[in-house]
Amino acid sequence: MIEIIAAVSAASKAFNYINAAVNKGHEVQDLVHKFGAFFDAKDKVSELEANIQNASTISKLFDKGSVESAALEITMAKKKTLDMERQLREIMIYTVGEGIWIDMMRTRTQIRKQRLQIARAKAARRRMIIDGIGFGFIGLILFACLMAILRVSL
Repeated sequence: MIEIIAAVSAASKAFNYINAAVNKGHEVQDLVHKFGAFFDAKDKVSELEANIQNASTISKLFDKGSVESAALEITMAKKKTLDMERQLREIMIYTVGEGIWIDMMRTRTQIRKQRLQIARAKAARRRMIIDGIGFGFIGLILFACLMAILRVSL
């Protein structure tokens, strides 16, 4: 959960910088790197949500936090970043026009689909490996216990 807090904090810093710079009269085009930092942090929140949702069974068994806590943290992080994104949209539309925002959203959608497919495949492989190792280890312990029981009884 600390990672989610860090991602929201990074998004807030970029948002505050952009907002202050625009209010001081800076051009939006000069703030592209800060827009990038904001969207990187926002994507990190989505990535962390996907990692939590696709956690392995073994990870879920040993997770110390409550489900409600994780759900609340994710929901609040998503809401906060969405609110900031709406305000950035308004800034961009007001300063450079709606066409730039629409083009960015189209491109973003295409890139996000590609990255999401890759991330899902990666998470599935990771989950399979962790579950395989974890259940293999549990099976090995059960086998060793069974062998010990059989030796004692013979």
